[in-house]
Amino acid sequence: MGQQRALALQDATRRLAALKRSQDEVAVIKFDGRVVVEALPTTSGADLLARVQRNGLLGFGGYTAIADGAKAGLDVLASSAVPSKAVVVFTDGYDNMSRVPLDSLVAQARAQKVPICAIGFGYNIDENYLQRITTATGGIYQRIYRTEEFDDVLPSIYALLENFVTLDLQLADYGVHRIRIKLCPPAPAKESVAEVTVDNAPDVGSIGILYVYFDVDKAELKPESKPALDNIEALMRAYPNMVIELRGHTDSTGSPEYNLRLSERRANAVRAELIRRGIQSERVMAIGFGSTQPVADNRTPEGRALNRRTEFVVLRK
Repeated sequence: MGQQRALALQDATRRLAALKRSQDEVAVIKFDGRVVVEALPTTSGADLLARVQRNGLLGFGGYTAIADGAKAGLDVLASSAVPSKAVVVFTDGYDNMSRVPLDSLVAQARAQKVPICAIGFGYNIDENYLQRITTATGGIYQRIYRTEEFDDVLPSIYALLENFVTLDLQLADYGVHRIRIKLCPPAPAKESVAEVTVDNAPDVGSIGILYVYFDVDKAELKPESKPALDNIEALMRAYPNMVIELRGHTDSTGSPEYNLRLSERRANAVRAELIRRGIQSERVMAIGFGSTQPVADNRTPEGRALNRRTEFVVLRK
C-alpha cells in the first residue's frame, strides 16, 4: 500500500468515526505482516478520532496477513457486549504472511456469530480468497479501484450492517431452492415481496459445525445428536460422490495428549455411526485436533463450550 493510499484510508476511517451512531462501538486494527490494535471497541467518536492516527505507513508496509488481522478483530469483539458485531477487512494485496489457517478463521467467526466483510482494493488482490471468507461467514464483499471510493464503500457497508433482516431457514433437503419472502413492516411502510434462490449444499473446502453431543470425557453419541446425524446422512445421500472429513476439537481442560485422543475418539464415533447408517467408509474421514485449534477463549466457560465442537469439511463433491 502506498503512502497516499494509506493516508486516504485513514482519513475516510476518521470521517466514518465522526458519523457513526452514538451507541455503536468501533475498533480499529492495523496489519501488514504483524497486527496492532490501534483502538479497542469504543462508543466515543472523540476517543476513536484520538486513537486513529493519520500517519500513513509509519511502522508498516511489509507483507500482508489478512487472516491474522481478521482474527484479531474477532478476538477484540469477543469482549464487547453489543448484540450485533462484524469485522470489516480492507486489503490491497494477497495474504502472504498469516499464521492463522483460513478454516480456523471461518470456524471462529461462525462460533462467535460474527460476519467478516472484506473490501478489496485494486488489481493485486486474491478476490477468491476474500469471497471465501465473506461467503462462509455471512459477510459482505466489495471491490474498489480508486481512493475516492473510500468515502462511499465504508459508509455503504456500515449502512448495510445496520439495516438488514436475517432469516434462519431449516430446509428439509439439499439442493437449489427458490424461496419467496414477503416482508410486512408496520405502517406507513408498504409490504414487499422478494424471491431468492438458495443452494444449501456446502462447497468443497467449506466447514460446517455438526451439532453432536457427548458427555464429559466420553465419546459415545448422546440421543440429542440424532438431528445432526440425520442431516449429514441426508447430505451424503443427496451427493453420492461427496467425501467429508470429520474434525474433533476439545477445550484446553486436561493434557494435550488426552485431549487429542478424546477428539479422535469423538470424530471416529460420528464416522462409525454414519457407516452404520450405510454411508461407505471411504467417503468419511476422521481426525482429531485436541485443543490445538480454539475458536474462543479457554479461560471462560462460554469459550470452552465453543471450543468443544465437531466440524465437517467437504473434501469432494
